[in-house]
Amino acid sequence: MPSNRDVYVTAGKRSKRHPETPTMKDEDQTQKQLINEWPGLRQQTAELKASDAKTKKSRRASKSIHYQLFESTADAIMLLDEKGFFDCNNATLELFGYGSRKEFCAKHPGELSPPTQPDGRDSMDFANNKIAIAMRKGNYRFEHVHRRTDGTEFPAEVLLTCIEMKGGKILQAVVRDITERKRSEKELERYAEDMRIAKDQEEDNAAQLVELLHELEITKAEAEEATRAKSDFLANMSHEIRTPMNGVIGMTELLLETKLEDEQRDYAEAVKSSADALLTVINDILDFSKIEAGKLDLFPIDFELWDCLGDTLSTLNVVAREKGLELLADVHPDVPDQLVGDPGRLRQIIVNLIGNAIKFTEEGEVVLRAKLDAETDTHATVRFSVTDTGIGIPKDRQAAIFQSFTQADGSTTRKFGGTGLGLTISKQLAEMMGGEIGVQSEAGKGSTFWFTVVLEKQAKDDAATSAATIPADIRGLRVLVVDDNATNRTILRKQLTSWGCRPTETEDGESALNILREAHTSGDGFPLAILDMQMPEMDGETLGQIIKADPALSDTVLVMMTSIAGRRDDAQRWREIGFAAAIAKPVRQSLLYNTLVEVMSKEACAEAEAPESPAESAASLAIEASTNGRLRILLAEDNAINQKLAILLLEKKGWRVTAVSDGNETLQALESGSFDLILMDVQMPKMGGFEATQAIREKETGTGAHIPIVAMTAHAMKGDKEKCLKAGMDDYVAKPINAKELYATIERMMDDRPQPPTDQNLPQVPNLRELARLDLSTVIDAVDGDKELLKELAEGFVEDSAGQLEELRESLEKGDSEQIERRAHGLRGAVGNFGAKTAYDLAFQLETRGRESRLDGAVEIYGKLEQEMARVKAFFLEPGWLEGIMSNK
Repeated sequence: MPSNRDVYVTAGKRSKRHPETPTMKDEDQTQKQLINEWPGLRQQTAELKASDAKTKKSRRASKSIHYQLFESTADAIMLLDEKGFFDCNNATLELFGYGSRKEFCAKHPGELSPPTQPDGRDSMDFANNKIAIAMRKGNYRFEHVHRRTDGTEFPAEVLLTCIEMKGGKILQAVVRDITERKRSEKELERYAEDMRIAKDQEEDNAAQLVELLHELEITKAEAEEATRAKSDFLANMSHEIRTPMNGVIGMTELLLETKLEDEQRDYAEAVKSSADALLTVINDILDFSKIEAGKLDLFPIDFELWDCLGDTLSTLNVVAREKGLELLADVHPDVPDQLVGDPGRLRQIIVNLIGNAIKFTEEGEVVLRAKLDAETDTHATVRFSVTDTGIGIPKDRQAAIFQSFTQADGSTTRKFGGTGLGLTISKQLAEMMGGEIGVQSEAGKGSTFWFTVVLEKQAKDDAATSAATIPADIRGLRVLVVDDNATNRTILRKQLTSWGCRPTETEDGESALNILREAHTSGDGFPLAILDMQMPEMDGETLGQIIKADPALSDTVLVMMTSIAGRRDDAQRWREIGFAAAIAKPVRQSLLYNTLVEVMSKEACAEAEAPESPAESAASLAIEASTNGRLRILLAEDNAINQKLAILLLEKKGWRVTAVSDGNETLQALESGSFDLILMDVQMPKMGGFEATQAIREKETGTGAHIPIVAMTAHAMKGDKEKCLKAGMDDYVAKPINAKELYATIERMMDDRPQPPTDQNLPQVPNLRELARLDLSTVIDAVDGDKELLKELAEGFVEDSAGQLEELRESLEKGDSEQIERRAHGLRGAVGNFGAKTAYDLAFQLETRGRESRLDGAVEIYGKLEQEMARVKAFFLEPGWLEGIMSNK
């Protein structure tokens, strides 16, 4: 406790702050105030002392932390002033190899380094210089080589920091061993050098590669030229051989029609068999040469898949029946019908696979199946398979059979012939169509060859089998299928079920009669029965007679199903029995559907007529429906001959035709008359077909009217259809005009509207024959009046001449005089057989120009030849031409 004097002195000291001298009274008052405030002052004094102690303690703790950091850091830290080192941490002693701080601090900084640095400078001068810089700048970082007590040297990074102290300046030196970093830098330098060397080498290699590529391009060009030369040679030779081979085959067939001794007939049949085999070989080599030359192209067009398969199977069925095989087709209902692709190449694959299956199968059946593998809004991937009950293929040969000139049996004593190119060509075609091909087989147990193709869907798929369009006459219809072949029964059952029918199947006539009678007794009879013609014990015809003779069953509508090409007398006999229709096997899905619709309609059943030959698409016995009205067609065609030909074809269907020569006349005709459809040639003078179509569509705008317009174009190449549709046309047919395609297109445009029967007073075959300028007397005499042989020869001519004409066109495009001469010569010989005088003369002109290498005007001559060949082809495609010729010969 302070004394009164202390208080006083303190008060006296405080009173000096006042300007007036204090009185005794003032001092008494001050003393009293201090006495009153003393406890608070004492507390404040205690707090100040505690705070001062805390501060001192904190400073001691801070100093302790700094020292710990100084000692524990991994870098060497040393302190020096103008006299030298005065402190260091333990890391310094470890780095330099000293035993104590005293020993280290006794050293001069220059003694920590070798006499000279790697660049040759004196280490002492170098260190002094860096210290001076750091003292001046405050800090300095540099690299320096140091030396340990054992004499080893190491590179280090040094950081000098100048610190201001009360007694002056000191330096803190931090030294870090950078041996590893230097090693890494050297490695990076070596790597960079290696990269530079590699880059230089790469540039050298690139230069060499460019030179090599140039050499390869030259080699490739030479190889391609050699391949083209080889392929052209093969194509020319194949063509030149094929032309006389047709003559050999044709004359051999004529020879076989004459009276021959047994030995002579054997010889002639051997010649024909060998000629047929050789022709197949030549055709394969021609296609293979096109593949090698890169000339095998696809030509996508609109087509109906089911019809394509039906046409293909119809031709192959003849060969299958000759061997006693059943050829069947099973197309899944989900597979789209209206597609865009190359039906010719698709047919080629199928023919090859089925042909092989028939060749290697001695008994049983061959089944073609098609199902949907994948589908998008625009495309469908269809998987086709051909299954046979033949000899099969050993597993060790299956991978090789798709290679060129390879067969499962590679021996020289093979039982079965062939080039070994068919599957190679099929593989190429399948891959070109976005698919693949393969085989599953076991020796002795048959084979299944399969392939896939990706096909574009047509803009609208109006397939007859659409569930939405199935008429009430078909839905729920109870159908009895009678066929001894189980596979065919399964196929028919699936097809009928997909249309909502209720099928029942059986394998023979006796069980069929039992089923029909039991169903009649139960009150749930069969309105329709599909009978196979060729069945053991009781065939379809006999079964049909029994059914129609039974009053309880006679109302059953009968459809005949046959694998054998029917004759007119067969159709007449079946009609008399009571069959409503006849269809050819293998049964087309679309044909079966259309037949069911026709025969089950009330009108069809009431007006049933004789079945046509099943060899001709569908031989429906159900009525040729007609209406009182006749289609009114406006034909726009500037070429007089083409115009006349089209008129003949159209009028033979009973349609009324008005012909004009250009687009302007087309518009005028529409102003003055009414028409159901326009056939519009694309290229016409004054106003072409595209311009006329656009003008018609503009006039129809806002009226709700839309007259169907079918384009007629000289080519059916990729993009032509799109161009026609863009111009406003509804469909198109290719020139030269195919009568069947023309009729089908028009009927499709008319929504399958029934047409009247042919007017017997319209121009008949003789007029069309005159138009085609044909003298068939020679060929008629050659076949000795044999109608079937003449028909076969004509069909072969139509098929072969189309390819010959195409090859001639390709030769003209190349300007190859030698090929033009050869191909024109071959075509001249073909048309000469049929007395096509004008076509013969035009082909001779081209042959002469090719031989003389004088091609001026050759294109114009070819155009005339193409038109003339179109007339000849149209004649042979005209229904009834054969009867007309034979009756007017």
